[in-house]
Amino acid sequence: MPRRHLKQGLPFFVMEVGQYRVLYKHSPNDVVIELFFIGTHKDYEKFYRQFF
Repeated sequence: MPRRHLKQGLPFFVMEVGQYRVLYKHSPNDVVIELFFIGTHKDYEKFYRQFF
């Protein structure tokens, strides 16, 4: 799945899965992935404005 940085310099990535967005952070060796948000694009926009 394609992924992109949330914002340059931040260790978060965003993955688009259909109409949903998954915001996550992973360790350098990709062993541990921490999920921070899973929801629709509309909900993602609200979450993004609140925290970033």
